[in-house]
Amino acid sequence: LGTVVAFTEENGTARALVRYEGEGFRFTWHSYEVVQGRGGRAQIVDWYDYYQGRWFSELAGNTLVRTMPGAASVASVLELPNPTEGQLFQVGELFKAVRDGNPRRYMQIMDGLEDDLRNEPFVVELNFQYWRLIRDPGRLMAAAERLTNTFPGDARVSLSLAEFYVQARRFRDAITEFDRLEQALGIDDGVIRSLKATAAMALGEFEEAQTAALSATQAEPTLELAWWTLLRTRTAAEDYAGATEAMTELEDRFGHLLIPQELRRDRFLKVLINQQAYKDWRAARDAA
Repeated sequence: LGTVVAFTEENGTARALVRYEGEGFRFTWHSYEVVQGRGGRAQIVDWYDYYQGRWFSELAGNTLVRTMPGAASVASVLELPNPTEGQLFQVGELFKAVRDGNPRRYMQIMDGLEDDLRNEPFVVELNFQYWRLIRDPGRLMAAAERLTNTFPGDARVSLSLAEFYVQARRFRDAITEFDRLEQALGIDDGVIRSLKATAAMALGEFEEAQTAALSATQAEPTLELAWWTLLRTRTAAEDYAGATEAMTELEDRFGHLLIPQELRRDRFLKVLINQQAYKDWRAARDAA
């Protein structure tokens, strides 16, 4: 299930922004366009997938093109004016290689494409998505660079690029894309600010990390991830008194019991056990 993080209505049309969480702290956002249907029931017209960077209707059409890549359908997704039959055939064969799950054939065709076709926005996006799925680090790195050059500063690709940059340990680039994504969403999002805080912490920028984590708790006080992130960033910065403030929220608001036995299981938080600020806080909590 997703979490509705924003809802607006204007002129009979509503927009519901929903955040979804997957495994491994992976998140995506969908923006649903909703109208009132028969009987007053809400009806979804279309939705924008920020991970794919496309409307669902676009994704459905693009999938059909890749599944049945005729000359006319291939031409419809290219920006190249008046593509030749040979160019349409090459791109069509590329789509077939994706459809058939044939990486060797895909590489053979992609490596043989002329620059005009290789730089086609649709082909650039497809190439990045393909190597992200196949998980070839070298090819994915090159595909990501081409994606950023083709869509400079474009929030449509921010979420997928941010995920790639985190995996590549390019945390400053990831923070830039998270900023761009949050601006595109048009809200103060606690998850995005928590992810920014984690990236800043990985850079050793502890002040920046704490600022982002604190802003996450302010944006969404009921988001558990935000308080865990604040706890971790303050612990990493050796602000142990500040860490206990986050621990209070985690116990009171979310029902955790942060006793030494629990902290010892976490390689980042176990350092708290021997800190006087934690000992005093724990003693006061136990005596209450």
